[in-house]
This record gives sequence, C-alpha cells and structure tokens, in this order.
Amino acid sequence: MEKALPVTYPAIDAYNNIANVLSIIQGDDRVAEWLHSHFIQLCHDKSFEDGFTLSFYAPYLIKTCPWLDTQIVHKRIVEKGWDDITRFLIDCIDSGCYVILLVDQFYIPNSVYYQKSHRPHELFVSGYHLGNEEFYISDNFASGKYKRLACSFEDMRTAYNKLSPEIELNYNNYNGMMFVLSKKELAEPIPFHPQLVVHQLENYLHAKDSSAADQTLYAHNKPDCSYGLQCYSNLIRYVGHVCDCHEYLDIRPFHVIYLHKKQMYSRIEFMRTKVDLLSAFRPFAPIVLEEEQTAYFSMEHPSYYMLLVPYILEEKRSEVPSITHADGTGRVQTVSKPINPKLHRLLSSFQRLTGTPLLLNTSFNDNGEPIVETPTDAIRCFLNIDLDGLVLDKWLIRKKKRG
Repeated sequence: MEKALPVTYPAIDAYNNIANVLSIIQGDDRVAEWLHSHFIQLCHDKSFEDGFTLSFYAPYLIKTCPWLDTQIVHKRIVEKGWDDITRFLIDCIDSGCYVILLVDQFYIPNSVYYQKSHRPHELFVSGYHLGNEEFYISDNFASGKYKRLACSFEDMRTAYNKLSPEIELNYNNYNGMMFVLSKKELAEPIPFHPQLVVHQLENYLHAKDSSAADQTLYAHNKPDCSYGLQCYSNLIRYVGHVCDCHEYLDIRPFHVIYLHKKQMYSRIEFMRTKVDLLSAFRPFAPIVLEEEQTAYFSMEHPSYYMLLVPYILEEKRSEVPSITHADGTGRVQTVSKPINPKLHRLLSSFQRLTGTPLLLNTSFNDNGEPIVETPTDAIRCFLNIDLDGLVLDKWLIRKKKRG
C-alpha cells in the first residue's frame, strides 16, 4: 500500500523552511497572487556563526502562511498515543497531514552527515510505501539540492529516537516539538497586493529592518539581521574573509541571489500579464499653468513634455483627486504662454471660472485604439466614447440629446 500527499517542486528551494511550505501550496493556481505579493526582501544573520545564511525574509512562514493549517505536537503526546514514530507518521499521512519533525542526521543515509556527525535537522514527510517500508521525505540533502527521496522506516525510527534531548533543545528552540500541516481552503481568495510589493521593494532598496512591522512574531527573540541591498556588501566582505582564512565557502547565498532575481522576473511577468495596474497607478495626467505649478506640485523646473512626475502638494490632493497617482505623484505638463498661447488662455479661463489652474490631460483615443490623427478619426472616436463635446479648430461639436 502506498499513499503520497501532493507536493510540487518549490520556486524557492535554497532552505527547507521555505521550500517545505511552498512544496505543499504551490500546486494550487490560486496561490500565485499571494506568492507574487511576497518574497521580495532578503536578510541574513549578522553573527556569521553558521556562515552566511542569506535567505528571503519570511518569518515563521510555517505558522503565518494563510494556506496552511499548522498544529504543533509535542513528542510527549506522540509517545502517549503511539508506540512508534512510524505509526504516528503513517496515521498523519492517512489523515491528509504532512509532518515536519526533528531527527539526527547521523542516521539518515542521504544526509551529508550520515555516519559522520550527530546533527539535528528537520525532515519533511509527505508519504509512505508500506510494501517497501519507507517514507517519502524532502530536504536539502548531501548535494545541497532540495529533493524528494525515500527513507526506510527503520532509519526514520532510529534517527528520531536517537536524537539527543540536549541537542534538540538548543536547535531553534524545537524542544520536542513537531509540526503537523494540512492544506487550508480559504473562504475568500487572496488578491495580489501592489502596495505591499511597493513597500517591500522600498525596504529592500533602502536596506530597512523589515522585522519592525512584525514585532508580534518576535516576542521571545528578535533576530539581529541585515536586510536588502546591504546583504550584497556583507556577502562581499564574507567572501573576502573566507578567502583570507581558507575556510569553506557556502554557495547557498549565491543560489539565493539567483532565486531572488528569478522570482522578481516571475513577478514582473505576472504583473504584466495578470494584473491591471493602470487603473490604480496611472490616472489622467494634469496640465497646469506654468506660473501656478509650484502651488500644486513639488517641482522647481517646468515640465513641458510630461517627463517629470513630481509629488502633488498634500493639501491640494483632495482638490485634484483624478490626477493624483496612488503614491501621491502626478505626471505633469506645464503650459507656457509663449509656447502654447491657446492652451494657456483655456487654462486661464478655467481658473477664472473655478479657481483651479489645471485640467485633465490624456490621449484622444478609445481603449485599445491608436491616438486619433485626422478630423475623421476624432469625430468617430468622439461618437463612440462618453464625451460631452469636441473642439476642432474653431468649431465646438456637441452630441445631440436623444429623446
């Protein structure tokens, strides 16, 4: 008899804390929007005690992932209800639950520490085969590559039972715990979050401490980390130190950088093909009298050709909401009297009537159509879209009201 719960190869595979979670949830197409809203920030432990552990910033993902239902089970509970760890694992799999448990790698044949050193490490169990008496396990094994392999019942039993309590206590505060995971069905989909992406990009580019927004996750121990682009400078220094001291160079930080760029490209493609960002971030642009530009925009020089995107003064944004981008900017065109006297007169007249020296400015075309080039194009477009009037040279054309 065999039972294997569904797993897919994770997009981020450098470390098992992220890879295990993604291997469970990535097979669901609905996860794509959540996935592309996260995994932008990078971080590493400043201490260098375990080398240079560069990773994506995803604190306690096993607990915070919205697609997972995570239960923490202490080994004392397992020992009371089951006479053998293999029986417990089989019952979990039969119930549709994955298990992450701590074992001694000395007894796991595919581990780099097999029969060499007693080292605690997590194993991700996703299935079993009774006939072969083996579990299906995933981890970054001897090659460093995240793989799904088999482990005999006997090896699993030994690696679990022989784990030293002292070692277990000091390993990431596991203290006898294991995680039982199941896929959660959400009542509502999780949409793509452009503002969250922008926020994470800002933190990444400016090397900001992302944990400041996650204080509730660090009630006991907030890590001392470097973030974002600062990680690159620190990695260069670390490589120099390794070369000078002839120490072992861990290649995983470089793999994380590769994954980061790969994930960023995937996010851009997702946004380009699946996400409508134009309506949220690119409203109509403003044209403004040159002499009034500083009354509405934080700018020192004119912008005659819409090449500048200055901030709109905060006290003016409620007056001109339709030209205010999501980030408080506007792609402005300033109108000079010597350069464009007709448009300058129009804006001046509108200012006298309303007190506002600017108007909306957008291309004259229907959605998906090219910009009009001839009077015939202009009239055809005018008749097909929701406009009140059209000015051609000295003529004002209005639509005839029906009924």
